[in-house]
Amino acid sequence: MFFIIGIVQEQVVAQHVTIPLQNELNYRTEKEFFSSTDFHSGVKPFVINKRSSFDSLNSLLDAHTQNRALDKLLNDNLINLEKSNFFLSINPIISIAPIFDSESSVIIDDYQFGLALDGYFTEKLTFSINGFYGLRSFSGEFDYLVDSTNIIPHYGKVLSKRDDNYDYYSFNGYISYQPWKYINFQFGKAKNFWGEGYRSLFLSDNSNSYPYFKATVDIWKFKYIWMVGALDDVDSEKNPNELFSKLQFSHYLSWNATKWLNFNFFESIISNPIDSMGVSYFNISYLNPVIFFRPVEFSGGSADNALLGLGFKLKLLKKYQIYSQLIIDEFVLSEIKSGKGWWGNKYGIQVGVK
Repeated sequence: MFFIIGIVQEQVVAQHVTIPLQNELNYRTEKEFFSSTDFHSGVKPFVINKRSSFDSLNSLLDAHTQNRALDKLLNDNLINLEKSNFFLSINPIISIAPIFDSESSVIIDDYQFGLALDGYFTEKLTFSINGFYGLRSFSGEFDYLVDSTNIIPHYGKVLSKRDDNYDYYSFNGYISYQPWKYINFQFGKAKNFWGEGYRSLFLSDNSNSYPYFKATVDIWKFKYIWMVGALDDVDSEKNPNELFSKLQFSHYLSWNATKWLNFNFFESIISNPIDSMGVSYFNISYLNPVIFFRPVEFSGGSADNALLGLGFKLKLLKKYQIYSQLIIDEFVLSEIKSGKGWWGNKYGIQVGVK
């Protein structure tokens, strides 16, 4: 496998650095800040606010090989444009990763080619844009799934199919504004991850990217996020209906109670801007930025879907972490007591070690 991807190396003038949402980079960053009491591993992409951490991050995120020329190719920006209070880096995105499927004895193609632009305007405003064209083949059940749904998992719609290969594209980006070291506003089209583990019951990154706006307060041992996301069923063209477009209003609170214990709270409401009768509908109370507003959904008589979540993370022996999540979807105690198995009561539990 040969893989090159440009990673922004912000100049120290920027107040904050956003780490790309990638498993290997997440692992390295968590390891670097494992003992920190103001780092919240359950909120990704990671945004690092302390300038003292930037140098260690650059070293941490660099690729290291036995070849100095290859190290330079992997770690240095292809193009740098810099002026007073302005910086722009341009890097290629190249992924060539053929995979051998032992069950079907075939080679699965997986290629990506594109560009990544990262930089800042003044010390408070940073941005990132990346886009690439992808070519991918699948085998067995996955090939049937993609062929029948016309959807590439994690990326969205298939552009075209040639022989056994599917063409697709991905375009993501954001603008991040930090007026004060404790507050950040971000608008973009990308993925977000709230929780611990490879996948989260709260908000995971296994879906396609989506437009969002979020405000983050990061102070002392607390990190609090308020976010609005615009969700679409990418297959809705087969059955055009405005009910497939929804808004998600979410809150997430992470609290590092001690050096070794974290509690986190999640709530979200999924709302249809158009009701079943085709009438425009919007509950302005959902814009309330204060967490624990679940009663609003009841008091307004809304039929929108509400989710509540609770999680914790426990650090052990300066090396291991135990984490768990509980999520509740439309939990009605009276229906539980009736024992009739009402379809509306849904809940999930996750426990893991890392």
